[in-house]
Amino acid sequence: MRKIFERLIGIGDCAMHLAIIIVVSLLPIVSVMILGGAVFVTPSTIVHDHSTAGQGGINLNCAAPCSSRVCATGFTRLSLNFCLRNNLNAQAWTNTIACTQTSFTGIALPASATMAMVRFDWVSLSNNVVGTRSNTLLTYTTNGCINPSTSGVFVTQEQIAVTAGTQLTRQGDTVLVPLCATNSICTTQANGGGNGNSSVLNIQVLGYYD
Repeated sequence: MRKIFERLIGIGDCAMHLAIIIVVSLLPIVSVMILGGAVFVTPSTIVHDHSTAGQGGINLNCAAPCSSRVCATGFTRLSLNFCLRNNLNAQAWTNTIACTQTSFTGIALPASATMAMVRFDWVSLSNNVVGTRSNTLLTYTTNGCINPSTSGVFVTQEQIAVTAGTQLTRQGDTVLVPLCATNSICTTQANGGGNGNSSVLNIQVLGYYD
């Protein structure tokens, strides 16, 4: 680079301007300063850091996924805004048609949590008569259950009459559910489960987004 300047010395201002352009093009990020006819080139780095605990910002200087927030007890940060639960424990579920606010047990999601990754364990029970066994579960962002944000449907056909209460099918569905209050979700269902319907047996919180 020094030779470039030596060859251009005395050629004029245009050459010097060209030299500066060449220097800038050779270095990804530089600071150029001219003092008394001498050109000083200083490498620099950009530090982009918009971390704030209140806004959930991230530090882009991190070599690994990081966040300004600490995950709740029992969770480990898996990515920039997701905390994964360390140990899974099933929580019993009450099937009900009415708008219901259910708080998670065994854990305490922080106020900063916006959505929870929840596994719903569905089961369909016979009613000793041929027919469809189904249920629908809706989730809401507010405890008034006004506008649903997610929905889940579980349907099974009882093709031949089976003794009432016999388990026909069972399935797990994982859903991203918005929190309607701290550590809580709000839901409604098409029916209360039981014989001749599909029911949610239990739920498990797999993680949460903040």
